[in-house]
Amino acid sequence: MQDWNFSEYSKETALELGCFLPDNIFDTHAHPGDKSMCDTERISILKELPEDIGISAWREFTSLMIGRQRLKGGLFFALPLFPEDTDIRKACLDANSILMSDLSSSGETVSKCCLLVSPLMRPEDIETHMKTGCVAGFKPYMNLAPGCDINSDILDFVPKWSLELANEKELAVTLHIQKYAALNDPANIEQVHEICRDYPKLKLILAHCGCSFNVYNTLKGAAHYADIDNLYFDTSAVCEGIALTHMLKLFPAEKFMWGTDFPISVRNGRFVGLGNSVFSLQNNTVQDGRLPENFKLMCHGLESLRSFVFAAIESGLSDKQMEDIFFYNAAKLLGL
Repeated sequence: MQDWNFSEYSKETALELGCFLPDNIFDTHAHPGDKSMCDTERISILKELPEDIGISAWREFTSLMIGRQRLKGGLFFALPLFPEDTDIRKACLDANSILMSDLSSSGETVSKCCLLVSPLMRPEDIETHMKTGCVAGFKPYMNLAPGCDINSDILDFVPKWSLELANEKELAVTLHIQKYAALNDPANIEQVHEICRDYPKLKLILAHCGCSFNVYNTLKGAAHYADIDNLYFDTSAVCEGIALTHMLKLFPAEKFMWGTDFPISVRNGRFVGLGNSVFSLQNNTVQDGRLPENFKLMCHGLESLRSFVFAAIESGLSDKQMEDIFFYNAAKLLGL
């Protein structure tokens, strides 16, 4: 049993939010994995995490937030946060193998995974995993492509072969778009349209509602994507209620799937939109490493869940639409 430091305030909030949750819940964005492979020195957000962040730890912690009986399964990706001097191709292969082994032995009969993919990899690197029936798609990420960073275009870090394979087999690609303007960036708008047009059987899932961490970027940019049939969103880690409300009013409910972003969901704090970007508010990112006294903190997962629940209420979602977003949309899209 982990010592999750799940505060009394978190427990009270989880109990309150539980009144709005359906009976069946699927987590469409979680990163169980091997913490020893991650760059905990350079990436401060990882330092508060427990040593064990595997699938059993995901189930244990997420159950604290939503209730054990509700949690039916998850869509898992390895954490793509390797040290800077890592052999990226080897790290992706190792991380995918560790995740597949964990999934195979976990007893999670409803769960699936997306494999990390890099421009340094080739289709034969994932051939064995593709035969298992557990793979629902792929997870590219900008730091898995040499020379790419937050300013990179999508097609600079997403391997073309992964898009072709996803289209051929009608799989999902979960994409974390880059650039400070996120949904409002012209290159992102153009290339999301290009991918969905050129690969019509691919199911493109924009992680974090298209990185809606800054509400103003979402308000200005989201409408540009409303005409794309094979585009979907997971809600993971977004704490800006206005952004979520805007998305829920702009797109049909069947386009959304709930997610936690475990293990980011574990640490206390939230993402806050500042200026043209996003700030990670937590103990080690404020002056003197501490928040003011009398602040009641809860885990990021509950901050995000609370934002989504009240955005759903504000948007007037029905019970059926809530059931779909928390389970049935993922079940249909991923073939659970």
